[in-house]
Amino acid sequence: MLLLVALAAVLALCWFAGEVSSPVALAVTVMTLIGLLLQRAVAPAARPFTGIAAWVVVTNMFFLSSAQSRAVVRELVSDGSLRDVVLTPSAADPRCFSAIVVTATATEYRVTTAAVAPWSSALNAAGCVAARSGRARNTLGSLAGASRSVPFSASPVVAWGETWAVPRADFVALAATRCEFAAAMRFYRSPVWSLSGGGVAVVDDARFGADGGGFAGLSVGPGVSCSLDGKWIPPWVPPRADVLSPGK
Repeated sequence: MLLLVALAAVLALCWFAGEVSSPVALAVTVMTLIGLLLQRAVAPAARPFTGIAAWVVVTNMFFLSSAQSRAVVRELVSDGSLRDVVLTPSAADPRCFSAIVVTATATEYRVTTAAVAPWSSALNAAGCVAARSGRARNTLGSLAGASRSVPFSASPVVAWGETWAVPRADFVALAATRCEFAAAMRFYRSPVWSLSGGGVAVVDDARFGADGGGFAGLSVGPGVSCSLDGKWIPPWVPPRADVLSPGK
């Protein structure tokens, strides 16, 4: 009985939480009903294995779709500037991914959002955008200098969203002169920031919001003193060491 209640709750979330399009919610509902009928048709001892088999199929479906999404972005950003592709699948739908694309040249650091349709013959990127009903994801528009003029090729597979770019030297300088910023870089995979008139840097990881709008937001003030003196800072390599290190 508890499992049926949990299953009903999941289906209710699909229909009413606003994160799943109606066609996908319908498909999930139909597959759930088919699964329940199949469970009744197999022997009780075999039912756990059918559940495990379904989990393996779904997991591999999303894994393959993620790999394909990364491949199509790499194909479009083929100038050697690509540093990272952060992918988030749409709820219950391996046909659509939200992407944050991090690129860097010798002079520029850039973060760009996109919708990716890894299997565009089933649903193209414009369809993925429409299926999200206009809800903003990974929005960069609140950042000064953000633009919808994306310098990458258009494609039915990738619908580019917003882009934000700064001189790469500014990134390096912030990490070199503000210890709190440098420490935060141990955790931020797609860092973005804005500077106030007083020199305060509002830093975020674009995965969780921008311009102080996400839970990873951090305000770093100017000054020569470091508030982290004597504090333990994880020694691991920052995700964006490929941008902070010269020659990369």
